[in-house]
Amino acid sequence: MDIPGGEARTIESIIAEVDDVCPNSFTSSVKTRWIARLDMLLWRDLFLQEYIAELDYTWPECKDWQVLIAAPDDDIYDLYVRAQIEFHNGEAEKYLNSAAFYDARYREFAAWFINAYQPAQGYEGWESIYNRSSLRRWRSGW
Repeated sequence: MDIPGGEARTIESIIAEVDDVCPNSFTSSVKTRWIARLDMLLWRDLFLQEYIAELDYTWPECKDWQVLIAAPDDDIYDLYVRAQIEFHNGEAEKYLNSAAFYDARYREFAAWFINAYQPAQGYEGWESIYNRSSLRRWRSGW
């Protein structure tokens, strides 16, 4: 069962959207590492898959790669990257607001995902909601 809404966005499209909404001086390489960190956390903590110490997301080589979560839930990436920008800029009040929005959105997605796919029970149908090319990269060990 696929989630209605479309394909997962690329790393480049997430960075472009964040840069449009939240102008910043961080390089695309740094923002790519933040996106990789979020995918690692999702993979381990929510999807309950084998821990991966580090993803090989490098800019610009991976700019066309798609992230794990597709629309309509892919705004989680934008919110996470914006929170990281504000944290690293030392903008405490903005960071707290952005982190709260990210946390609420993550919890909303996590609640839906856990209810629908029950990953702790080992349900295998959950794989169909991920971008298949992203999932193949994860399973093949890159």
